[in-house]
Amino acid sequence: MPDGGEFGWYVDSPVEEDSKRSTYLNQELVPFIDNLFPTIGTREARGIMGLSMGGHGALLSAAKNPDLYVSASSLSGILNITQHSHNWHIVDRLGEYDENPDAWTQNSVFHNVEAFKEAGTKILIDCGVDDTRTDGTGAYEDSYQVHTELVKQGIPHIWRAHEGTHSWEYWDRHLRSHLNFHTGAFYPVQEELTWYENIYFKRLGEFAERNMQLQIDGFEKGVSVCLLGSSSMQGWERRRDMLPEEWVVHNRGISGDSVGIRNHDL
Repeated sequence: MPDGGEFGWYVDSPVEEDSKRSTYLNQELVPFIDNLFPTIGTREARGIMGLSMGGHGALLSAAKNPDLYVSASSLSGILNITQHSHNWHIVDRLGEYDENPDAWTQNSVFHNVEAFKEAGTKILIDCGVDDTRTDGTGAYEDSYQVHTELVKQGIPHIWRAHEGTHSWEYWDRHLRSHLNFHTGAFYPVQEELTWYENIYFKRLGEFAERNMQLQIDGFEKGVSVCLLGSSSMQGWERRRDMLPEEWVVHNRGISGDSVGIRNHDL
């Protein structure tokens, strides 16, 4: 769990010579960890996640280093820093916005979304609907804007809006789903799995893939959705003809996941 410092924002500062947190995280820490621990030192076995400022750091690092991370996720992230030029000492890292707008856009997740398209990064973003502390917008508006930009550019991802605020109560509640998401992303390169782990981790990955594509495909108006919630339904896809052809079926098993699309979008 690398430390971003107090208002470090995980960027290489153009105004503070000794504030190079992006370099520290992505160019120094990653190879250090790979040398120190028995990791699988490839992109396919490496993900990055964070909350609040760390959500910004996670997605920005993945956008700027597509060769390092196969998956990236944000809980309650501040993802469009150009909207917060007077908050959280960002100006101390990047200088005044009016004087150096390029530094702000180059280090804003919202303005780097296109990088995910070619990289094929697996992305999960969630935020509490009441996370609106700052300027009436806060992390929720930022996260939703990145979600809509991802949809606009046709980039598969998972977006979830839950009840909650910018709080540890919210993050504790949703941390496990992020860990499951990354575990599923690593499935193709996981080694020495038991038969049960093989089924479970594969299911996590497959369900995440379906959720990500749902954001782009959506549902046609009037289409019914059948969400199965038990591992007893293993093999349901082979009995698909038991439902009307136009129904959309999601067999989620016991992954602890949920369909990644908001109710008002149905």
